[in-house]
Amino acid sequence: MARTGMLGGTVAAALALTLLAMPGRAEALQRLAQDGYVADRLVAARVADRIRTTCPTISARMFRVLAEINSLESYARGQGYDNGTVRAFLKDRTARAEIYERAETYLAENGVVAGDEDSYCRLGRAEIGAGSLIGSLIRAR
Repeated sequence: MARTGMLGGTVAAALALTLLAMPGRAEALQRLAQDGYVADRLVAARVADRIRTTCPTISARMFRVLAEINSLESYARGQGYDNGTVRAFLKDRTARAEIYERAETYLAENGVVAGDEDSYCRLGRAEIGAGSLIGSLIRAR
């Protein structure tokens, strides 16, 4: 029979308090969506993807993209988010819509015109030349 002395009760109480203090999945998703570091990198990735899929002379730097994904996952884990929360966030339609909207706003504010391949190429070359995060994810062919 297991003993539940003073130490056992203290450990159980500490675990219970820790679990109660942990945010629920919905709260964790909300916090992750509001994390500027995460959101900015996801917006940059979306902008880079829109550029590379529209401009025929720009492609993805896949090793750099994969490194950025790993870095972002490590950052999220370092902030206390588990892999399930990160995956749920990436699948969340509301969060994705916000990221896509911010990316489209960025494109428009930087001279990109829907249907004008050259405007995507100009922005892509500018981002590459500036050495921005967006520019680091793509390359001119």
